[in-house]
Amino acid sequence: HNCVCFTETPVRALNGGSLTDTSGYGKYSKYGIATTKKLFFQLGGRPVIYQLSIEYDNLYESNNWRHMTYEPDLNQYPTDFTWEREWRIKAHHVAINPADYKIVVPNDEIKYNFLFKHQSLRLKEAVRLLMDENQYTIPSELEFDVLSFDELEKLGEGQ
Repeated sequence: HNCVCFTETPVRALNGGSLTDTSGYGKYSKYGIATTKKLFFQLGGRPVIYQLSIEYDNLYESNNWRHMTYEPDLNQYPTDFTWEREWRIKAHHVAINPADYKIVVPNDEIKYNFLFKHQSLRLKEAVRLLMDENQYTIPSELEFDVLSFDELEKLGEGQ
C-alpha cells in the first residue's frame, strides 16, 4: 500500500534519546517536520492497527492499509513496532501548507544556522534573478516555522 507515515513519538524520546542516536542504530533522523494530530486526522490519517499477520484478512479491504504486524512472541524473529506509534495516510504524497507544519531541528544553534543560510540563499537567488533582468518577487522570510527539539517539547507541555 502507498502511504505517508508519521510518528507520534514523544519529543523527549527523540531529543537526545536512543531513537536518534547516530553512534549506533538510530531509527529517526534528528530533522523532520511536525504537525498536529488533529490536522493529520482531518487529512485522512489514522493510527496503524497492530495485529498478528494471520489477522490481516479479518480487516475490511478499506482498512487493510492500516495493518502493521505485531508478533512479539515469535521465538526467532519477533516483530514489535508499537514503539513507533505510527499513523498513516493512504496516499502517495501529502500537500504541505507551510502554515500547518513546522521544520524540526536538533537545537537552537542548528536552527539559527539554517535560518541564516536560508536567508543567504534567498539573497543569492534575488541577485541572480536581477542579473537575468527578470521581474520576480523573492519572499524575504522563510515560509515554514523552524523549531528546535527543546522548543517543540515546550509547546507539547502547554497542550
